[in-house]
Amino acid sequence: LLVPAFRAASYLPRLAAAAQAQHTPFSEWWCYDDASGDDTAATARQLGFRTIAGTANRGPSFARNQLAAAAGTEWLHFHDADDLMAPDYLQCVLATVAPEVDVILCDSSWEWEGTSQRILHLTYRQSEYEADPLGYVLGHPVGVISALIRRRTFLAVRGFDESATCWEDADLFVRL
Repeated sequence: LLVPAFRAASYLPRLAAAAQAQHTPFSEWWCYDDASGDDTAATARQLGFRTIAGTANRGPSFARNQLAAAAGTEWLHFHDADDLMAPDYLQCVLATVAPEVDVILCDSSWEWEGTSQRILHLTYRQSEYEADPLGYVLGHPVGVISALIRRRTFLAVRGFDESATCWEDADLFVRL
């Protein structure tokens, strides 16, 4: 579980609770504090995250690349501090791991937190992807929180483009 964080101290307890509720636990929790200036790093440590403290705000792409370099796991899951996950998330995605698989995408929803009203639901279908992989990722925005990525594959494409300031996720998935 790799979490880039900037001024995220108030969100981390909620994310930690969602991570602790996983039916299958994450083997590592990492948080990169992107020079927040608040209690983000201390909160992350108190919640059980291994923490990397940045000295200057460099943005989420830089933070995610640092987290991937630090992680000792075969599979990477990047998650934003202000997003939640279903308790069966990791169990479900790990069930699809196979030697020939490098990226696993799962459906995701954007919902109003107070009411659970669905704003947007993103679905990903293997059969549609196989027909035209590049066209598929260009036409179906993939947020990185919807993915489990094999670490060696992530590193082979050199991770996130640190010069990207918007939808760096899309660039990553095109290269993957």
